[in-house]
Amino acid sequence: MSLPKVTGEILDSTRRYSNLEEARFYGLTLYELLSVVGGMLCVYTAATFGRIIILRVLGEKLVARLRSNIMKNVLRQDMEFYDKNKVGDLISRLSSDAYVVSRSVTQNMSDGIKHSIVGGTSIGMMFHISPTLSMILLAFGPPLLLASYAYGMKIKAISRMLQKATGGLTKVAEEQLNNIKTIQSFTAETKELHRYDNQIRNVFKISYKDAMTNASFFVSTGILGHATFLLTLGLGTNLVFNGSMTVGDLAAYMMYTEYCGNATFGVATFYTELFKGAGAASRLFEVQDQVPKIDQVVGPKISGSRGHIEFRNVTFAYPTRPDNKVFDNLSFEIKAGSNVCIVGPSGKGKSTIALLLLRFYTPNSGQILIDGVDITKYSVHSLRQLLGYVQQEPVLVPGTLSENITYGLPRNVKVTADMVEWAAAKANCDFIYHFPDKFNTDIGPKGSQLSGGQKQKIAIARSLIKNPPILILDEATSALDSKSENAINLTITNLMRDRSLTTISIAHRLSTIEKCDEVLVLGHDGRLAEEGKFKDLYPNRNSMLYKLLNEPQKKKKEDEHEDHEAQEDDHEAQEDKEELEPETDDNEVTGDEVTRGAFMKRRAVLNEEHERSEHKTLT
Repeated sequence: MSLPKVTGEILDSTRRYSNLEEARFYGLTLYELLSVVGGMLCVYTAATFGRIIILRVLGEKLVARLRSNIMKNVLRQDMEFYDKNKVGDLISRLSSDAYVVSRSVTQNMSDGIKHSIVGGTSIGMMFHISPTLSMILLAFGPPLLLASYAYGMKIKAISRMLQKATGGLTKVAEEQLNNIKTIQSFTAETKELHRYDNQIRNVFKISYKDAMTNASFFVSTGILGHATFLLTLGLGTNLVFNGSMTVGDLAAYMMYTEYCGNATFGVATFYTELFKGAGAASRLFEVQDQVPKIDQVVGPKISGSRGHIEFRNVTFAYPTRPDNKVFDNLSFEIKAGSNVCIVGPSGKGKSTIALLLLRFYTPNSGQILIDGVDITKYSVHSLRQLLGYVQQEPVLVPGTLSENITYGLPRNVKVTADMVEWAAAKANCDFIYHFPDKFNTDIGPKGSQLSGGQKQKIAIARSLIKNPPILILDEATSALDSKSENAINLTITNLMRDRSLTTISIAHRLSTIEKCDEVLVLGHDGRLAEEGKFKDLYPNRNSMLYKLLNEPQKKKKEDEHEDHEAQEDDHEAQEDKEELEPETDDNEVTGDEVTRGAFMKRRAVLNEEHERSEHKTLT
């Protein structure tokens, strides 16, 4: 910051001294002065290096901690949070928004501090050289501050809109890539590309608005800066001719004016990035401040369980559909060590029972008890350690087969090869030994290297290795062949005998249902329609269980009967047509080719009499 003043002193010395050897600057010769200034510039360079490194490292640590805390809070949220927030938007907040905040508080913060110091020092030196000229230029300050404040508020709002639009773009891309097989099987690539392009256009429109706002502000401040420069030059020259300033003072003042202008531009840029960071940070703090309705760590731990379950007058509706009750005063009891099957029409809450037991949701009223204690009294983490849960479409994590099987074990548990092999054997995972790397085989993202049945077996092994007192199988064997299903059912039967395992099976297969100790049938009204042993319920043709299991077979038989009748009617109509048609030449086109399509299209809806009438009309 001393360089302009030194430059002015050197210029003025040309009028005070007749030769360079006699000239003294602050008591130093020219070369001594230049050496001192050179040393100061080296110190400035080293200080700049340290400033950038220190502030960047501190900023990156701050953002890393922010990301970690936000991810920690995201993982604590209940299912209602995920029902209301799209995964793609959350990913965008953790990546794009966090990057904007990082940029705002690292290099930008460093530059902002530097420009503020340079600007403040320049203004001080300008007042020291010429208070009169500085007071005149000071009049430009308030309009500039007001414009900067309005610009900051505007850019903050635009930044928030832009980050939200970017989140929507990430959400669409994430959905499309996750569903790529469905998209390609239905040849919907063009439709999805159009959907993605719409999001891109939305982002572009907001980015264009951001660019226009930036351009308008910086062009305005640039014009103001140029006007200030010209005004300073004109007034300063006038002061030089009046003898109020020397040429060296004017040169120094002009340099400090340039410094101040550059610093003002830098502070404006800092201000812009700061407000962009504030807009992105507001989206991050929305997630950071989100308090889960079901706290996963509050409450005492469950040391063990017999596996006795009771639903007592449970009423529940999903938070996103509060008017659509899934359960209405639902009550039932599952004895410890029993094998119970839950059956019901589609969409009537079979899987919801598993979600409530796992405390992904909380009932609107009523209680769910394990061993006579309301599950809301316990820590969610310890509750879920008691439960083994296998979904119909199991989700596997990237990694090896061994890592997936042991995924549900606590980190402090020492895993042995015998434990992994035992669980794999119980789940009938003999296919593992056909891989060259066996348990160290990498299964790819989402288990893409495995078939549906193999995924289910790994998921079952992942639950069995936990040795849970309660096992929930939600259509867990739907992708297995009968041999594998029987093997797993035998394993579960043995575990129930040896370890008093309580098993809840959600199934549609007759082979699975008939092996259960008791069947719970959910009705259409959100209550239990009937319960009892399979051998007591199924023989009764009026029972809901019988109707549920035989409705598909009944419909299939009716469809087959209708197809058979249609084929007979078509055959008879064709024979009648051949009898009534006159003989034709081999080279003539017969009416058979014209009328066959009509008979084929109408065979499901026209009776024999109508077909005969139609035939006579055509012939």
